[in-house]
Amino acid sequence: MANLQAWWTNFSAYMATLQTQEGKINSWQYLVMLAAALFVILLFMLILYIIKSGQMHRERKIKEKISTLISHLCDVYSQVEEVDFEKGEATVYAMKNGEVEVTTQPVKNMEEIAAGFHPDDAEKYTPNALRVIVERAMKTCSQEELIVREAASDGTFQWMSYLFQGVRRDNQHHRNCLFLKHSVDDVKRKELEQAEQVKKALAIAQDAAESKGQFMVNLSKEIRTILDTIAGYLGLATVEEDTTKRQEYVLQSKDQTTHLLNLVKNVVDITSLENGNIELDNTLFDFENNLHGLSEMFVKEAKQKNIGFDMQLKDIKVPYVQGDKLRLNQILINILSNAFKFTEAGGQVNCLVKQKGLKNKKVYMEVTITDTGRGIPKEYLERVFMPFEPGKQAEGTTGSGLGLAITYNLVHLMGGVISVTSEEGQGTQFVMELPFGYTEEKNRNMEEIQVFPFVKALIVDDQENSCKYLEALLKRFNVETAITTSGSAALSALNEANLQGKPFNLCLLDWKMPGMDGLEVAKKIQEMKFKNLKVAMVSGHDISVITDQAAPLGFCAMLNKPLFAANVFSLLMENFEEQANDIKEQTHRYDFKGAQILVAEDNDINAELIVKLLEKANCKVERVANGQEACEKFGTTKAGYYDAIFLDVDMPEIDGCEAAKLIRMSDHPEGPTIPLIAMTDHALSEDVAKALAAGMNSFIEKPIVAEKLYNTLHNFKQ
Repeated sequence: MANLQAWWTNFSAYMATLQTQEGKINSWQYLVMLAAALFVILLFMLILYIIKSGQMHRERKIKEKISTLISHLCDVYSQVEEVDFEKGEATVYAMKNGEVEVTTQPVKNMEEIAAGFHPDDAEKYTPNALRVIVERAMKTCSQEELIVREAASDGTFQWMSYLFQGVRRDNQHHRNCLFLKHSVDDVKRKELEQAEQVKKALAIAQDAAESKGQFMVNLSKEIRTILDTIAGYLGLATVEEDTTKRQEYVLQSKDQTTHLLNLVKNVVDITSLENGNIELDNTLFDFENNLHGLSEMFVKEAKQKNIGFDMQLKDIKVPYVQGDKLRLNQILINILSNAFKFTEAGGQVNCLVKQKGLKNKKVYMEVTITDTGRGIPKEYLERVFMPFEPGKQAEGTTGSGLGLAITYNLVHLMGGVISVTSEEGQGTQFVMELPFGYTEEKNRNMEEIQVFPFVKALIVDDQENSCKYLEALLKRFNVETAITTSGSAALSALNEANLQGKPFNLCLLDWKMPGMDGLEVAKKIQEMKFKNLKVAMVSGHDISVITDQAAPLGFCAMLNKPLFAANVFSLLMENFEEQANDIKEQTHRYDFKGAQILVAEDNDINAELIVKLLEKANCKVERVANGQEACEKFGTTKAGYYDAIFLDVDMPEIDGCEAAKLIRMSDHPEGPTIPLIAMTDHALSEDVAKALAAGMNSFIEKPIVAEKLYNTLHNFKQ
């Protein structure tokens, strides 16, 4: 503007000079020159406006960028402050309701900031140290970060990140400090945990090396002790004249020799495993029968030590598997032996084996072994699978320290996993998941399982889990079952079934029950004179001690728990073989040569029975769970696809009678003619009449009897 004023002064002087030199100028010349002057002024002002607008635009863009930056910082950091030390105030930015709220407050001094630090961090980051950090950040406009533990409102300490960023304001000499703070507690704790794990791993490795060295020392001592003992016993035997004592010395030397051989075997196994020199066998074997053999071995040990023992198998649908049978047994024997070793008299050892599923041509078996023993000390639990750790589980016990290490390595060699949980004084639990190969052909063509649909069994046991397990075993052979948990309830159930005309023909009694035990129930049953009722005693206790008491009560069998399918099959065959063979003969008399049958049955057990019976007569069977599905299935097929449809009268969604009506009224070419056979629990005249009125051709009563089933189907296949 000053330049413009100077130019106008010079321009006026020039005009005055023209007037004096040339006289009065023409008015038009004056106007032209005046206009030119005004144009120059306007042009100059326009240039100034453009320059000023550009500066304002740039300043607005910078403010927007700063606002966006502050907004992003508020999303990340719990505290964002711009500190102006010259003014002594701090601008605080905080995110509220999606917008940045700006407030001002006095600047905190470094003493106030450091006062909230953990004592260990306060020693390093004193107020003076903080001042140096802030000044350095402001001087160089750089970032300075420190991570400290800061007191929270609840009195605990959390890891926090403090970030100081120097920023320029107004001029090169005026600089503020951007102060950012956020929690890094989770990240820092993970870092510390990882560091602690590495530290523990190094300590364990060092201990393992020391333990291995000590183990070799102890091993050599133990071997020498055993050899000295054997030599001593044999020496005594050579000079002893008494034959009985001489035999005792020989037997004791034999026991010591067995102990020595097991010790050497374990050392060889762990060495081979560590060196990768063990190869697993892969042969086909009967998984269930193999476990049955192991169970028999530990049942004897349980009786000797007065320890309860129960082994149960659940959902084993693939009895034949491929794998290393011997190594499987080694694993189970190691863990079960430990369980018995550390469980005192009166305690309990349980083993539950169940099929988890099928995947990638592998069947996965889960084995859970639980005991009520002394438990494993917490400090030793994480090292329980490490070798060369003898005698740590319980005071007063000894061992090589190799058994669980061998077990762990064998499980992983088989492609499985193993875990352990324990509490001192409460017991220990090992859980394993082991994969095995299987062939569908072998399991499909395994020895034909007899079915016993004519057997109606009452299970009497005060332990509900035992009842359900036995029920599952019986249902594998299509036995109809009922459960009671007391002797009085069992007698009521037997009497009620007789009154209804559907009596039980098998009763499985637990021996030791509260109130009325198995022997008392058997006496009552004998007195009530139930016709064709067979009673078996089943117990986890040593039944041999009540043989004399049981003899007059007419038990058809005396069985020790744990029971397996083989036990149940033998029980059924011994008592119902004639009826079972009749069914088998009836099956062989009929051959329906691939007849296509649709079965609608919501009860899985009933469905399994009728499907098995039909398949044995060479039928092709499809099963659905309700009448709605049966109608839909039939409606999608071509004429001649199904030869007959079996419909349960009582089903969810749509029952058998309604389904029959819909099929008869359908547009399907065979809707009016397809054979429909009703299945009912109550073959009363009104039920039969209802089924026939709905369009059924015939009916059969449940439980399904093979002869009736085949005769009914035969009538429609002639």
